[in-house]
Amino acid sequence: MALISDLVTELNVMSGLAETSIVGVARRLREDGLLSQKGRGRGAAHATPLDAARLCIALMVGGKSKDASTVVRDFGQLQLSRRSVEPEHVYGSLSLEMAGVAPEHVFEEGLAGLIAVWGEDRLVARMEALVGPRGIWPGMLAMLSDSSMSGAICFGATTYTYHHSALLRANQAKHPEEGVALTEQYLAASRRYRGGIRSTREISAVELLPLGQVVAGLRDPGWRESNEAAHRRLIEAGKEEEL
Repeated sequence: MALISDLVTELNVMSGLAETSIVGVARRLREDGLLSQKGRGRGAAHATPLDAARLCIALMVGGKSKDASTVVRDFGQLQLSRRSVEPEHVYGSLSLEMAGVAPEHVFEEGLAGLIAVWGEDRLVARMEALVGPRGIWPGMLAMLSDSSMSGAICFGATTYTYHHSALLRANQAKHPEEGVALTEQYLAASRRYRGGIRSTREISAVELLPLGQVVAGLRDPGWRESNEAAHRRLIEAGKEEEL
């Protein structure tokens, strides 16, 4: 199983951000109780998909490491507001619930489930069965909009949309005064991230697959297959099919 330091190494390669910056973010989250923290060295706590999700959220939104915990609390707790699925699609049966995510969940839990998918043999086998030989893997995407404080997760033919809890409650408020107060609460939080330009950050299957495998201990952190090796593997796979 991976350690937090392994996630730092993987995220460094994945994002291209300076390792010292990621270490600073991880340290802040750990100090504030948002990452697994037990022991050090070989006795350190194993990293979880939720640890990976929270680090991703902090890096997706960006900012100074001292603000990482606030970022994770603000965006990680975005609430599920809508779930849509194309039932007739070949990937219509795929859902975050397959990875143990509750039907009613928040963004960080959904992202953790998306990361965990790649470490579950039974889930990978199910996707392989849907894909078939030389098929296209189901789409996976996690997005955050820091200016509107909203998010979305796409898995196969299912899309999950997330919004700030105060905004959702404001839309359902029975009394105008309550709605105004909740809207002000949402606006106060969103002002921390508004820089004048609508900004959306995303992480796709290209990043999620290796990250999930690192968390599950199935891949060395930072390892990437060379283009030459990948090309050779595809050629060999084609020869086996011909036989």
